[in-house]
Amino acid sequence: MQGVQGARGDAGLQGIQGLRGDPGQRGEQGLPGPAGPAGEIGPAGPPGAPGPAGAPGAQGATGPAGPPGPSGEPGPAGPPGAPGPAGPTGAPGPAGPTGATGPAGPTGATGPAGPPGPLPTGIAVRPVSLLYLAFLEESTSDPVTLDAGQFTVDGVPAAQFEGLGPSAYSMLYVNGMPQEQDLYALTSSALTIDPEGTTILAGTPIMVQIVNFSVEITA
Repeated sequence: MQGVQGARGDAGLQGIQGLRGDPGQRGEQGLPGPAGPAGEIGPAGPPGAPGPAGAPGAQGATGPAGPPGPSGEPGPAGPPGAPGPAGPTGAPGPAGPTGATGPAGPTGATGPAGPPGPLPTGIAVRPVSLLYLAFLEESTSDPVTLDAGQFTVDGVPAAQFEGLGPSAYSMLYVNGMPQEQDLYALTSSALTIDPEGTTILAGTPIMVQIVNFSVEITA
């Protein structure tokens, strides 16, 4: 049996340090210390990715006109325009040199007989001229015959062409122009005209002049 514990004795001398014991359990975290001084600014980081495009701003005022650009290449030629009106007639040019003489033309028709030569003293020649007038009723380019009754003499209808004979001559005028004798034939009753393809228009005046000569002895 264990006896009664006696009184505690005095403390003895400190003994030799014992071996290091096993580490105890980790204590609770202490309170945070005061903030340290700010560190130096670190180098700039790389640029971030671009953000989304913002909404378009309001339209600015119109800027001043820029300088004119260089001339473009000429375009293709357009279609020709309508002909303009005829210009005024120019001044006559200088006369050209005289051309070579052409060949002789055919012999013309025999002209009317000339007036008779001087007569002996005591004889007088009395001409009598009659002028017959008609108007062409229809245009023609073919030979046409007009009766004497279609003509008038001094406004009086003619019955026939008077004064024809060896001592007379006749002349035909179409629109006032004398005609060659081989273009017409004249009898006391009718006149035949051959236009030779030339058109004589309706209403053209046709005149026949007959000059008859008579001899009168005055001595």
